[in-house]
Formats: sequence, structure tokens, C-alpha cells
Amino acid sequence: MLRAFMAIFIVSIFSRDVRAEEFGCKSREWGFPFATVRNSEGKEITYAVSSGHSDWELQPFGYHATAVIQCAHCEPGRVVRGLVWLGVSDQPLHELSAAVARSLLEARFKIWFITPYETARPRGEASTIRFGDFTGWRRSYEAFREDGSASHDIVTASASDGCGLINLWLETSPQAADRSIADSVENLLAAIRITKNGG
Repeated sequence: MLRAFMAIFIVSIFSRDVRAEEFGCKSREWGFPFATVRNSEGKEITYAVSSGHSDWELQPFGYHATAVIQCAHCEPGRVVRGLVWLGVSDQPLHELSAAVARSLLEARFKIWFITPYETARPRGEASTIRFGDFTGWRRSYEAFREDGSASHDIVTASASDGCGLINLWLETSPQAADRSIADSVENLLAAIRITKNGG
């Protein structure tokens, strides 16, 4: 059940123009907080995500994601939290980032966020990001309620080592309301650790 649900979910969010076989890696298994893939040589690699800082805790999130990560000691109203997906890299990162952007701007998958929103717009330009051997892109967005008022900010990050893939969708209080919120996002991203076994 979990495998079937996650397969449908990942396919529905990230539109595919290239098959996984063409990238030489295939998804094998996933759960909290790991994903196992098979590389082009037929060897299995297990990736696990963790936090390198005690302020940021990873917890299971049912069928919907590899994990949820959030600040365990943040004050009310200054919470930074997000969803983490580990999987297989099956399309170029620029295409993946574009698909994530479309889903956010069209609010097609807003139900996956803890805080609902009506519309979103990008803020600033995309920038590079690195988690160990994983490199990719991050982008910030502003989310708005139905009445047009600011709801929260969203930060997305997609990175790969060529076979494994991590996607993060973080949500925060509006950056304009408190600069410390933006600083907390940077701290969370810096805390992400990905370990690799096998391959």
C-alpha cells in the first residue's frame, strides 16, 4: 500500500519527460527516513536523511512523505517546518525544479502543505544548494490567502547526486514579518544530512 501510494504521489507531482531507466537508476523501496535505489550497475544504494542539529527534528509523516522536519524549540508563530522526500533521480534537475514551481504557482498540490494557501508567487531567483554530495536548486515563494493577504513563505529545494534525489518543501511565517524566520530556514537547510550506503 505504501509503495503504491508513494509511487502515485511522486509521479503526480513531478511530471516526467524522461524515464527512470534512461538515467540508469530505479526506485526499490522507501520509508522513514530512507529510500533505496538500484543504480545502472544493478547495485542497491540506500540513502537516509537526518538532522545534524538538535533543534531540528525529523518525524514520520505517514504515507505522504519520507519525513516531516520542524523546529522542536521554536516559539509559537515562528515555526519553520517542512516535508522531505527521498527518491530516485529520474529527470534533469532543472526540469524537476520547473515542475515543482508549476505545482506551487498553480496551487495544484497545496493540500500537501500543513498551512493551506490560495495562490503563490516566486520571490527572487533560484540559487544553488548542496547537501553533501547532493547538489541542486532552491527557490523561495510567497503564499497568499484567498483575500490576498500574506499567508506564509515557501522554500523548495531539489538536489541529486546523479542517482538519489531529495526534495524539501519548507513553510514559514512571512519573511517580511520577522527576519529571524529567514535565518531559521538557513539553519534548517544547513542541518540536513544525507548518508549513503551501498553502491
